[in-house]
Amino acid sequence: MMECLISSAKKNNIALSSITQDTIRPRLPNKEKFFHCPDCQSGKQQNKQMKSPIFYILAFALCSCAVQRTTTSDKFAKDVRRDLPFKVSELKAVSGHDNTYSFRSDAYIGLLPDYEVDSEGASMIYQTTFSPTHHTQPSNIIWRNIVINKRDKRVLCIDRLIQNGRTFGYVYVLQSETARYSDSGTFHWDVSNPKLLLNVSDAIEGMSELSVETLNALTK
Repeated sequence: MMECLISSAKKNNIALSSITQDTIRPRLPNKEKFFHCPDCQSGKQQNKQMKSPIFYILAFALCSCAVQRTTTSDKFAKDVRRDLPFKVSELKAVSGHDNTYSFRSDAYIGLLPDYEVDSEGASMIYQTTFSPTHHTQPSNIIWRNIVINKRDKRVLCIDRLIQNGRTFGYVYVLQSETARYSDSGTFHWDVSNPKLLLNVSDAIEGMSELSVETLNALTK
């Protein structure tokens, strides 16, 4: 083959020096260019463009479902915790009791109560015209505080007990049915209305038996 090229070069007055290695061994075309497929390339490009939006849409949908599952109960529990006049280390719903939460603290909570409740369920006003005889909670007495949230039409009855020097207890929630609390609201009237205190008192008395039962179990 080399002899043929040299002979051809002499006939056509082509310098032998111009016959390079590329002339003898021509380069093969680029593999990607040689097998170039416009439809395939456009398909790959479309896949790259579509992959990112689809991934984010699916991720957003999964997150939305998770948030929706926890919104009703968890959001209400957070609102209840926010209304508490003291900090607690734990707050959780009590199974089998509507709108009732148990709580625990890592320390003693010395907030003075509105009422004291004995082992028979009788309540007495703590703050009277006479000074209270004690400022530390006895282990055989329930300290009760009432919190009224007029904006959200909610009343909290907070019962505190003592065990091993630490405070724990229950929160009984009276929540009016509103647009914000359509699922958690169990009262069809405004529980924060001062004119309806008798109804609120009856509702609290019916819900707070759990506190007295727990107190009697501790003091046996």
